[in-house]
Amino acid sequence: MFFTLSKILSFLIKPVIWIFILLVLILKAKAKKSIYILLFIFYFFSNSYIVDSVSKQWEIKPTNISSLSSNYKYGIVLGGFSSYNKEVQHIDFNEFSDRLITAIELYNLQKIDTILISGGNGLLINDGMKESEWTYNFLLNMGIDSNRIIIEPYSRNTMENASYNIIKK
Repeated sequence: MFFTLSKILSFLIKPVIWIFILLVLILKAKAKKSIYILLFIFYFFSNSYIVDSVSKQWEIKPTNISSLSSNYKYGIVLGGFSSYNKEVQHIDFNEFSDRLITAIELYNLQKIDTILISGGNGLLINDGMKESEWTYNFLLNMGIDSNRIIIEPYSRNTMENASYNIIKK
């Protein structure tokens, strides 16, 4: 229930949806002067500089990997960094792929012993593909020891990442 509600709410809170609703209301009310306000709102929320500047207020400053003084047993990689292209049977990485790349780097620098990949299928309509499973195969192809990879293939969002049991493949 939470998963479905979170997907619906994430759709509804997007500024472009509100702008579309406002546009429909303006056209229905025949308030042509309000179009200028709507255009300003659209410009404001679609301006990448403004959106990025506001988003960065919530970001945590990244840690320099070389400054990590101790070694850790696990490096946890939350899902949402890729999709699977069935046509060519290959992973398509997105803008969050640094999660996985950093884990591989930490493993190779011997800062972490084991990579834990958390993530099932985050789509509202499940197509059966699970991110942690195709990532497991990718990590094997990258030369990571299979005994050093743990997957959790059931979670569909961050809340579920934290609540599901870990399954070792």
